[in-house]
Amino acid sequence: MKELIVMPQTTRKEKWQIIANIGARVRGKVERAYDSLFGTFPPHRRMLRLEHFNTKVFSKDYKTMVRRILLEKDLRYFYKEPEPVEARFEADQAEWTQGNILSPWFETTGKPSPHHIIPTSRGGNNNWKNIRFMDRFPHNDFHTVFQNLTPVEQFIVMAIIHKRILNPDFVNDLKTLHRTIGEPDCYKAGTVDRKRMG
Repeated sequence: MKELIVMPQTTRKEKWQIIANIGARVRGKVERAYDSLFGTFPPHRRMLRLEHFNTKVFSKDYKTMVRRILLEKDLRYFYKEPEPVEARFEADQAEWTQGNILSPWFETTGKPSPHHIIPTSRGGNNNWKNIRFMDRFPHNDFHTVFQNLTPVEQFIVMAIIHKRILNPDFVNDLKTLHRTIGEPDCYKAGTVDRKRMG
């Protein structure tokens, strides 16, 4: 594969086909990691589970405001076409699989992997409030999906992933919240270096 990319006789069409094939494999890997983390929950519940996962670093004010949005009960608030979602919501509720994002690390291999909720390269520190212990495999899945993003950026990525079905009003409320509170102010004191982040 690598040889084909650098070979001068490879046509432009062949190069684009190679790139497309690599992209498809990467997308497939990300989709599998995403489903492994969040199970079969609908998108608004996935966002709530992400909020619970990151809750140790969130300030009280931010936590209150984001939960006010994510705990909205009416599916019409979350989705453009709530009827099909509602039918699936009721039918599948008993069969939702939990996903691994909130699983204790000892449920699988028993070898904890420290996860920095706010990555150290993005202004996070080694304070215990900024660390969660995860099993190695969900930890790998988490970084496959979210790379090196901060908790606030992770919400934005989830809104982008599901933008085709999410109600624009719900997405706008999330955007307004994050415009109202600057990102460093979303986090508790002692978890982030505000100068490096802001």
